[in-house]
Order: sequence, then structure tokens, then C-alpha cells
Amino acid sequence: MAKLFKILLLALIFSMPLSACAQKQKSVKKMQQEHFDRQEEQKKKAAAAEKKALERHHEIQTKETRKRMKQSEKRSKRLRDNRKEPFLKRWFTRKRR
Repeated sequence: MAKLFKILLLALIFSMPLSACAQKQKSVKKMQQEHFDRQEEQKKKAAAAEKKALERHHEIQTKETRKRMKQSEKRSKRLRDNRKEPFLKRWFTRKRR
């Protein structure tokens, strides 16, 4: 009976540190996940603020200026996508000399 009690006692002693480590790892994982979530939330807020500022910038401009901005945005997008202008537009525009 005493041997059985000693074996059970040793088994309990050896199993305690393993369970304590497992709890710490979960809390670290949870903290990392919370940190990641906070970073994602900050990125979303920053993107929303930037979009709002850009919209405000467009609202301030006159109608003609907004039209020019839209045209230049289309041109820059076309250049970024590495596409040429349509062939009719290339054929019938005045060439600068």
C-alpha cells in the first residue's frame, strides 16, 4: 500500500510542471492573437482615415479640377497596368513637336 501511495505521489509531482507549462503557452498564444487583432484594427482605422481625408480633398476641389484629377488618375492607372491608350486615340491625337 505504501508503494502504491509513493508511486501515485511521484506521478502527481511529475505531472504538475507539465500542466503548468501548457497553461503558460496558451496565455502566450492568446496574448499574441490579441496583439495581432489590435494591429489589424489599427490598420483598418488608418485606412479609413486616409480614405476619408482623400474624399475630403476631392470635395474641396472645383468641378473642373475634379474632372482633371479623374482623367490623370485614369492615365496613371493605365501606365501602372502597363497598357497603351486605345489605337484610335493614338492615331487621331495631335502630336507634340
